[in-house]
Amino acid sequence: MQTIGSLRGRHRPNHHKQMVDGHRSRASKKTETPFQKRFLEALEMLDISRAEFANLPGVTSQNLYSAFKREKVGEAHMARLRELAASKGVEGLTVDWLEAGLGAGPHQTDHGTLQVSALEAGNDRDLRSQSASNRALATAYARFEFLAGYAQERTRFIDIPSTLLRGNVDLLTPSVRVYPNPNDVMRGEIEKGDLVFVDTSVCQVEADGVYAYKIGGIPQIRRIQVRGKGVLRFRGTHAYEDSLELSGVELEDLEIGGRVIGSIGCRKF
Repeated sequence: MQTIGSLRGRHRPNHHKQMVDGHRSRASKKTETPFQKRFLEALEMLDISRAEFANLPGVTSQNLYSAFKREKVGEAHMARLRELAASKGVEGLTVDWLEAGLGAGPHQTDHGTLQVSALEAGNDRDLRSQSASNRALATAYARFEFLAGYAQERTRFIDIPSTLLRGNVDLLTPSVRVYPNPNDVMRGEIEKGDLVFVDTSVCQVEADGVYAYKIGGIPQIRRIQVRGKGVLRFRGTHAYEDSLELSGVELEDLEIGGRVIGSIGCRKF
């Protein structure tokens, strides 16, 4: 048989807990500063979460937390915000607005730019037949996948402004991957850290060219020359110091990642 005491214990509301929970909720809202509200509002408009933003190049959870505490926008943060704003057709996203609320603030333009993936472009067989103006709009930003097994980047993709591609539509073929040059043996042509575009449909050396390859599991980028049947010469821009010839069993450990078809200066990203 239930007693009055047991009924009270089961049904009596816990006013103390409600008061504490309400206090915590109000305290949480109070600790969100105007700067933080504007920053989060900007992320919402750019259709990206705080966690996703923290995974972008140059941004980490730690430096984003620091920015929220200092109420100052970091250079890397602002660079990523501008890139996202350009791809989403958002204007008015400025440092002054974020830090001090000055200006009209971010707003959607009537004509947003379209972000196109280099991989998705492979499904569009008519991409190359588009008019120059339409193609320029369609590739305002192009997304490239890093070369698996070679690049050590934390993210799988990188978005590159089409202006840096200089109209080279060959870079938008679905077999193209990107890879930061790991060494300086091609200095003068491809600097260390430059982003190279690798056509992965080429998996063996059939003609002279610059290739991304591995020997002994170590990624390299060099010019490879066919010196005869079963003989390859690997050389850099300074042939007298950066070249070697391999043949026969020496080539059994050679893995071709693809042929380099272009590069852009990308020292920091």
